[in-house]
Amino acid sequence: FFLMQSWYCGHVGSSSRFSKFLASMPRFAALALNNNLGDDFESLWGGAEIRVAVDGGGNRIFDRLNHQNSLQHPLPHALKGDFDSLRSEVRGFYEENNVTVTHDKDQDTTDLEKSLQLFNTGPYASFDDPILICGGLGGNFMHTLANISSALRHCKQMENQLYLLADDCVGCILKEGGHTIHGEKDMFCGIIPFGVTGVVKKSTNLKYPPDGLQMSFGTLISTSNQFTAEKVQLETCHPLMFLADARKH
Repeated sequence: FFLMQSWYCGHVGSSSRFSKFLASMPRFAALALNNNLGDDFESLWGGAEIRVAVDGGGNRIFDRLNHQNSLQHPLPHALKGDFDSLRSEVRGFYEENNVTVTHDKDQDTTDLEKSLQLFNTGPYASFDDPILICGGLGGNFMHTLANISSALRHCKQMENQLYLLADDCVGCILKEGGHTIHGEKDMFCGIIPFGVTGVVKKSTNLKYPPDGLQMSFGTLISTSNQFTAEKVQLETCHPLMFLADARKH
């Protein structure tokens, strides 16, 4: 293994474990999508160094935090999207409270891509710590596929680690190279290629080692795999998605 990049996936699925997940990341950014943001969203949102609302995610933050007295919770630093789902009164509220609001009409990019551009070539380009994409998994399946595609597309251009979050699972977008994934023994996981034939050169601590297998949709993908220790190591030839599932743990 070489140039190992560390990932932390073992503490999703409950409030106490989620706090440990956040503690493993001293600095991170949070993106809020127009999807279920999870029971522990407030802890994540409040701990983020950079907070970005992604189009209709601005409605969800406004409604959720306003219900609990929004003045006691941090607002987004930025709001970006084509605003096809953002309510006008929510946009006005953010503009009045000095949130950077950017209307991007481009219909060839998703709202997530528009927001990731802030970290690629935009004002947060110098921020190279992990980005946690809240609501990146689950809900509308078409949106989930679009989120995965957007993350895979941008991971090639960014130094940031990209995590796609749901209440009970986390997806890590792995670039080509070596990775150490910290989890929990017996945790279920999957290694999923998208759009390419993915190959894991070698791995450690997986119940079903995928070493050398040609994986692709329509042939073979690694699902219902399992940690046999508290961390897994992988060396990949292509970008892949690693999914850790806490529901069965």
